Amino acid sequence: MYQDSPLQICRVRSESLKRIHFRIRYQTYCVKKNYEPRDAYPDGLERDEHDAYAEHFLVRSNACSKPGQWVGTMRLIPPRKERSSTALDASTIEVSRLIVSDPEARGSSRVLYLLCQAAQAYAVEQAYTHLSFLVRPGLARILKRHGLPIEQAGEACDHRGVRIPYRIHAEKAREGLERWRARLGLPASASSSALHYTSCSSAHCPLGYSDGHHPAGKNPEAELSL
Repeated sequence: MYQDSPLQICRVRSESLKRIHFRIRYQTYCVKKNYEPRDAYPDGLERDEHDAYAEHFLVRSNACSKPGQWVGTMRLIPPRKERSSTALDASTIEVSRLIVSDPEARGSSRVLYLLCQAAQAYAVEQAYTHLSFLVRPGLARILKRHGLPIEQAGEACDHRGVRIPYRIHAEKAREGLERWRARLGLPASASSSALHYTSCSSAHCPLGYSDGHHPAGKNPEAELSL
Protein backbone atom coordinates (compact mmCIF):
# COMPACT_ATOMS: atom_id res chain seq x y z
CA MET A 1 0.00 0.00 0.00
CA TYR A 2 1.23 3.48 -0.92
CA GLN A 3 -1.08 6.06 0.56
CA ASP A 4 0.70 9.15 -0.78
CA SER A 5 0.69 8.20 -4.47
CA PRO A 6 -1.43 9.76 -7.21
CA LEU A 7 -3.96 6.96 -7.88
CA GLN A 8 -5.85 5.21 -5.11
CA ILE A 9 -8.85 2.88 -5.14
CA CYS A 10 -11.42 2.10 -2.49
CA ARG A 11 -14.41 -0.10 -1.91
CA VAL A 12 -17.24 2.25 -0.96
CA ARG A 13 -18.66 1.73 2.53
CA SER A 14 -20.76 4.86 3.12
CA GLU A 15 -23.77 6.62 1.65
CA SER A 16 -21.77 9.82 1.11
CA LEU A 17 -19.27 8.00 -1.12
CA LYS A 18 -22.09 6.22 -2.92
CA ARG A 19 -23.52 9.62 -3.77
CA ILE A 20 -20.18 10.56 -5.35
CA HIS A 21 -20.37 7.32 -7.35
CA PHE A 22 -23.92 8.09 -8.48
CA ARG A 23 -23.03 11.69 -9.35
CA ILE A 24 -20.14 10.62 -11.61
CA ARG A 25 -22.46 8.16 -13.32
CA TYR A 26 -25.05 10.88 -13.86
CA GLN A 27 -22.47 13.18 -15.45
CA THR A 28 -21.25 10.36 -17.72
CA TYR A 29 -24.43 8.50 -18.67
CA CYS A 30 -26.98 11.34 -18.57
CA VAL A 31 -25.05 14.53 -19.36
CA LYS A 32 -22.12 13.49 -21.57
CA LYS A 33 -23.44 10.42 -23.38
CA ASN A 34 -27.23 10.82 -23.09
CA TYR A 35 -27.64 7.11 -22.35
CA GLU A 36 -30.17 7.85 -19.61
CA PRO A 37 -32.75 10.68 -19.44
CA ARG A 38 -31.67 13.53 -17.19
CA ASP A 39 -35.17 14.18 -15.93
CA ALA A 40 -35.31 10.66 -14.47
CA TYR A 41 -32.69 11.78 -11.93
CA PRO A 42 -33.61 15.30 -10.78
CA ASP A 43 -31.15 15.05 -7.89
CA GLY A 44 -28.26 14.44 -10.31
CA LEU A 45 -27.60 10.93 -8.98
CA GLU A 46 -27.88 8.06 -11.50
CA ARG A 47 -28.82 4.80 -9.77
CA ASP A 48 -31.07 1.77 -10.16
CA GLU A 49 -32.41 -1.22 -8.27
CA HIS A 50 -29.09 -3.11 -8.44
CA ASP A 51 -27.30 -0.50 -6.34
CA ALA A 52 -29.06 -1.71 -3.20
CA TYR A 53 -26.96 -4.88 -3.15
CA ALA A 54 -24.01 -4.09 -5.45
CA GLU A 55 -20.44 -3.37 -4.33
CA HIS A 56 -19.17 0.05 -5.41
CA PHE A 57 -15.59 1.17 -6.10
CA LEU A 58 -14.06 4.61 -6.67
CA VAL A 59 -10.64 5.71 -7.91
CA ARG A 60 -9.24 9.03 -6.74
CA SER A 61 -6.33 11.03 -8.11
CA ASN A 62 -4.00 12.80 -5.71
CA ALA A 63 -1.70 14.10 -8.46
CA CYS A 64 -0.65 17.72 -8.08
CA SER A 65 -2.59 18.71 -11.23
CA LYS A 66 -5.93 17.38 -9.88
CA PRO A 67 -5.74 16.61 -6.15
CA GLY A 68 -8.77 14.77 -4.79
CA GLN A 69 -10.40 14.34 -8.21
CA TRP A 70 -12.45 11.18 -8.70
CA VAL A 71 -11.34 9.56 -11.96
CA GLY A 72 -12.96 6.11 -11.97
CA THR A 73 -15.99 4.13 -10.86
CA MET A 74 -17.15 0.53 -10.96
CA ARG A 75 -19.82 -1.58 -9.36
CA LEU A 76 -19.97 -5.36 -8.99
CA ILE A 77 -23.42 -6.97 -9.02
CA PRO A 78 -23.59 -10.34 -7.26
CA PRO A 79 -25.86 -13.06 -8.63
CA ARG A 80 -29.47 -13.16 -7.42
CA LYS A 81 -31.46 -16.36 -7.15
CA GLU A 82 -34.16 -15.02 -9.43
CA ARG A 83 -31.56 -14.19 -12.11
CA SER A 84 -29.39 -17.33 -11.83
CA SER A 85 -30.57 -20.18 -14.05
CA THR A 86 -27.35 -22.25 -13.99
CA ALA A 87 -24.49 -23.06 -11.63
CA LEU A 88 -22.24 -20.78 -13.70
CA ASP A 89 -24.68 -17.90 -13.29
CA ALA A 90 -24.64 -18.44 -9.52
CA SER A 91 -20.84 -18.23 -9.42
CA THR A 92 -20.52 -15.19 -11.70
CA ILE A 93 -20.38 -11.58 -10.57
CA GLU A 94 -21.20 -8.82 -13.05
CA VAL A 95 -18.96 -5.83 -13.71
CA SER A 96 -21.09 -2.74 -14.32
CA ARG A 97 -20.97 1.07 -14.41
CA LEU A 98 -17.24 1.04 -15.08
CA ILE A 99 -16.11 4.56 -15.90
CA VAL A 100 -12.60 5.81 -16.57
CA SER A 101 -12.63 9.59 -16.72
CA ASP A 102 -9.04 10.76 -16.89
CA PRO A 103 -7.83 13.08 -19.67
CA GLU A 104 -4.27 11.79 -19.41
CA ALA A 105 -3.22 8.55 -21.07
CA ARG A 106 -0.88 6.90 -18.60
CA GLY A 107 -3.26 7.79 -15.81
CA SER A 108 -6.30 6.42 -17.63
CA SER A 109 -4.59 3.11 -18.40
CA ARG A 110 -3.70 2.79 -14.73
CA VAL A 111 -7.22 3.67 -13.64
CA LEU A 112 -8.58 0.89 -15.86
CA TYR A 113 -5.97 -1.50 -14.50
CA LEU A 114 -6.82 -0.67 -10.89
CA LEU A 115 -10.53 -1.25 -11.52
CA CYS A 116 -9.91 -4.57 -13.29
CA GLN A 117 -7.49 -5.65 -10.55
CA ALA A 118 -10.00 -4.76 -7.83
CA ALA A 119 -12.77 -6.67 -9.62
CA GLN A 120 -10.58 -9.77 -9.93
CA ALA A 121 -9.39 -9.55 -6.32
CA TYR A 122 -12.93 -9.13 -4.99
CA ALA A 123 -14.23 -12.06 -7.09
CA VAL A 124 -11.51 -14.37 -5.81
CA GLU A 125 -11.95 -13.16 -2.22
CA GLN A 126 -15.70 -13.85 -2.40
CA ALA A 127 -15.25 -17.23 -4.19
CA TYR A 128 -16.81 -16.20 -7.50
CA THR A 129 -15.30 -18.19 -10.36
CA HIS A 130 -16.15 -15.76 -13.18
CA LEU A 131 -16.78 -12.11 -13.94
CA SER A 132 -19.16 -11.01 -16.69
CA PHE A 133 -19.66 -7.72 -18.49
CA LEU A 134 -21.46 -6.19 -21.46
CA VAL A 135 -19.11 -3.89 -23.39
CA ARG A 136 -18.56 -2.00 -26.59
CA PRO A 137 -16.27 -3.74 -29.12
CA GLY A 138 -13.65 -1.03 -28.59
CA LEU A 139 -13.36 -1.67 -24.87
CA ALA A 140 -13.20 -5.42 -25.49
CA ARG A 141 -10.23 -4.83 -27.80
CA ILE A 142 -8.50 -2.73 -25.15
CA LEU A 143 -8.93 -5.46 -22.52
CA LYS A 144 -7.60 -8.09 -24.91
CA ARG A 145 -4.66 -5.86 -25.82
CA HIS A 146 -3.80 -5.65 -22.14
CA GLY A 147 -3.71 -9.45 -21.98
CA LEU A 148 -6.97 -10.30 -20.22
CA PRO A 149 -8.32 -13.68 -21.42
CA ILE A 150 -11.92 -12.56 -21.96
CA GLU A 151 -14.28 -14.90 -23.80
CA GLN A 152 -17.38 -13.89 -25.71
CA ALA A 153 -20.42 -15.22 -23.86
CA GLY A 154 -23.23 -14.48 -26.30
CA GLU A 155 -24.36 -12.59 -29.37
CA ALA A 156 -23.88 -8.87 -29.83
CA CYS A 157 -26.92 -6.77 -28.94
CA ASP A 158 -28.12 -3.20 -29.32
CA HIS A 159 -27.85 -1.53 -25.92
CA ARG A 160 -26.76 2.10 -26.17
CA GLY A 161 -25.11 1.03 -29.41
CA VAL A 162 -23.47 -2.33 -30.10
CA ARG A 163 -22.57 -4.25 -26.95
CA ILE A 164 -21.10 -7.74 -26.63
CA PRO A 165 -21.34 -9.98 -23.55
CA TYR A 166 -18.02 -11.31 -22.27
CA ARG A 167 -16.90 -13.50 -19.41
CA ILE A 168 -13.53 -14.06 -17.77
CA HIS A 169 -12.35 -16.72 -15.32
CA ALA A 170 -11.30 -14.92 -12.13
CA GLU A 171 -8.22 -17.03 -11.42
CA LYS A 172 -7.06 -17.10 -15.05
CA ALA A 173 -7.26 -13.29 -15.13
CA ARG A 174 -4.50 -13.09 -12.52
CA GLU A 175 -1.65 -13.81 -14.94
CA GLY A 176 -2.86 -11.27 -17.49
CA LEU A 177 -3.24 -8.63 -14.79
CA GLU A 178 0.26 -9.36 -13.51
CA ARG A 179 1.73 -8.80 -16.98
CA TRP A 180 -0.33 -5.61 -17.33
CA ARG A 181 0.96 -4.39 -13.97
CA ALA A 182 4.55 -5.05 -15.03
CA ARG A 183 4.12 -3.15 -18.31
CA LEU A 184 2.78 -0.17 -16.39
CA GLY A 185 5.79 -0.31 -14.07
CA LEU A 186 3.65 -0.63 -10.95
CA PRO A 187 4.98 -2.23 -7.76
CA ALA A 188 4.03 -5.84 -7.07
CA SER A 189 1.99 -6.63 -3.97
CA ALA A 190 4.00 -7.77 -1.00
CA SER A 191 1.73 -10.80 -0.76
CA SER A 192 -0.19 -12.68 -3.43
CA SER A 193 -3.20 -12.58 -1.09
CA ALA A 194 -3.03 -8.83 -0.49
CA LEU A 195 -6.16 -6.88 -1.36
CA HIS A 196 -5.82 -4.29 -4.12
CA TYR A 197 -8.27 -1.86 -2.55
CA THR A 198 -9.29 -0.55 0.86
CA SER A 199 -12.78 -0.36 2.31
CA CYS A 200 -13.53 3.31 2.77
CA SER A 201 -16.33 5.24 4.49
CA SER A 202 -15.11 8.83 4.09
CA ALA A 203 -14.02 10.94 1.15
CA HIS A 204 -11.01 11.98 3.28
CA CYS A 205 -9.87 8.52 4.38
CA PRO A 206 -6.51 7.11 3.25
CA LEU A 207 -7.47 5.04 0.25
CA GLY A 208 -5.89 1.78 -0.72
CA TYR A 209 -3.68 0.51 -3.54
CA SER A 210 -1.86 3.20 -5.48
CA ASP A 211 0.63 3.18 -8.29
CA GLY A 212 3.33 5.66 -7.43
CA HIS A 213 3.40 7.31 -10.88
CA HIS A 214 2.15 10.57 -12.36
CA PRO A 215 0.07 10.25 -15.55
CA ALA A 216 0.94 12.04 -18.77
CA GLY A 217 -0.19 12.19 -22.42
CA LYS A 218 -3.49 11.35 -24.16
CA ASN A 219 -4.98 8.27 -25.80
CA PRO A 220 -8.33 6.55 -26.56
CA GLU A 221 -8.46 5.11 -23.04
CA ALA A 222 -8.81 8.58 -21.53
CA GLU A 223 -12.58 8.19 -21.19
CA LEU A 224 -14.16 4.75 -21.13
CA SER A 225 -17.43 3.39 -19.80
CA LEU A 226 -19.46 0.22 -19.88
